[in-house]
Amino acid sequence: MSAPNVVIGIGNRFRRDDGSALQVLNALAGRLPESTVVIESDGEPARLIDSWADAPVAVVVETVRQNRAPGSIAGIAWEAHVASSTGIEHGSHSLGILEAIALGRAVGRMPLKLRLIGIEPEDLGWGEGLTAAVAHSIDAAADLVLDYLGLSASASAFRSSR
Repeated sequence: MSAPNVVIGIGNRFRRDDGSALQVLNALAGRLPESTVVIESDGEPARLIDSWADAPVAVVVETVRQNRAPGSIAGIAWEAHVASSTGIEHGSHSLGILEAIALGRAVGRMPLKLRLIGIEPEDLGWGEGLTAAVAHSIDAAADLVLDYLGLSASASAFRSSR
C-alpha cells in the first residue's frame, strides 16, 4: 500500500494571521479523500520530515511575508523553486521549513512532490482571529490545496455535500 497524500498547516492560532494555515485546514474539512492525512504543525523540522516522508504529494500551508498585499496567496512547486537571495520572501516559520527541506533531502525522506502555499499576513501580533484581508483568502487557499492534490474544488464540494 502506498503512502497517503499529506496536507500540513503550519501556524499559531494565538498570533492573529499566523493562524491562517490552520483556518485553511478547517475549510478543507469534508472536502478531502478520507485517505489524506491532515496535520496541524508548529513547523519543527523533524516533525515536518516525519509527516511528509514518502508521501506522493505533500502540501504545506503557512504564513509567508513577501511584501505583497495582506491575504495574497503564493503557490510554489518546491522542485522548481530557486530560493530568493533577497531575503524578502520568508514564512513566519521559514527557518523550520527550509531546514526540514534541506535535512529531508539529505536523508532521503521527502515527498515525491512538495507544494508550498504562502498567505501574506497583515498582523502577527498576539491575539486570536484573522484580519479581514487574510480571512477573505482562506477559501482560495483551500481551493489551491485541492488543485495541488489533483482534486477540483467543484468535485470536492460535491463529495462533501453527499
